[in-house]
Amino acid sequence: MPEPLLAFWLESDAHRTCEIARLAGYDSVLLDMEHGTIGEASLDRLVPFCNQLGLVTFVRVREANQARVQIALDSGAKGVILPQIRDIEHARISASAAKFPPRGARGMGFSRIQHYGAADDAWAAAQNSGTLCYVMIETQGAFEGCEAIAALEYVDGLFIGPSDLSLNRGRGVFSCKPADIADMERIAKAATAAGKLWGAAAGHSAYRAEASLRQPDLLAVADDLTALRLGFDSLAAG
Repeated sequence: MPEPLLAFWLESDAHRTCEIARLAGYDSVLLDMEHGTIGEASLDRLVPFCNQLGLVTFVRVREANQARVQIALDSGAKGVILPQIRDIEHARISASAAKFPPRGARGMGFSRIQHYGAADDAWAAAQNSGTLCYVMIETQGAFEGCEAIAALEYVDGLFIGPSDLSLNRGRGVFSCKPADIADMERIAKAATAAGKLWGAAAGHSAYRAEASLRQPDLLAVADDLTALRLGFDSLAAG
C-alpha cells in the first residue's frame, strides 16, 4: 500500500509557510476556511501557488454548501473537505455539489480549471473523476450514518475530525481514548468497504500511529500555528 499523503493545515494567508512545509517533506496542504482566516481572494492565490509547489491542495470549506464547494473547486483545488455534516441527508445535499450532473449537482463556471477556454463532456468527466470530496465525520449523526455516507456516489472519502467527534460523542476534549480508536476503526472500515478513501486529523502522535495501522490515504499531522509556537518555544529555550 502507498504511504498516505502527509498534510498540514494552513489557517492564514501565508505562502512562505507552504514553501517551508514543502521543503520539510509535506505532500499536501489543507486550506482551512472553517477555522482559519483564509478568504476567497486569498484562496484564489494560494491554491495555484501550492499546486505549483507540488502540494496536493484540499480546501476545508467554511460551510458545507454548494456555493462554497464550487468556489473551492473552481480555484483549482484537488478536493474539498466538508465540515460539520449532520447526517446522511446533509451529506447527500452538500457532497452532490462536488460532482457535475448527472452524477451530482455542481454548477459549471468559467475559471482557470478550464484553462480559460471552453468545456466539453470529456473535461466534465475528468473533473468528476479527478477531484475529490471528503465528508467529515465529526458529529453523532454523521458517525451513525458513516456507512451510508460512504456509499454515496459523489462522496470520494471520509475524513475523521477526532476533536469534535469526541465532544459530540460525550467523551469531552479529545485525548485519544480507546473509544476514539474504536470510532476510527468503524469509520475506516466504512470507507474501505465502500471502496472509498479515508483520512483523519492526526496531530496526536498516538492517534497518528493507530491511524497508520489502518492504511489511510490522507493524514493531517500539523498546522501552521502549532509549528510557529513550537518553533518560537524551541528558539526561546536556546
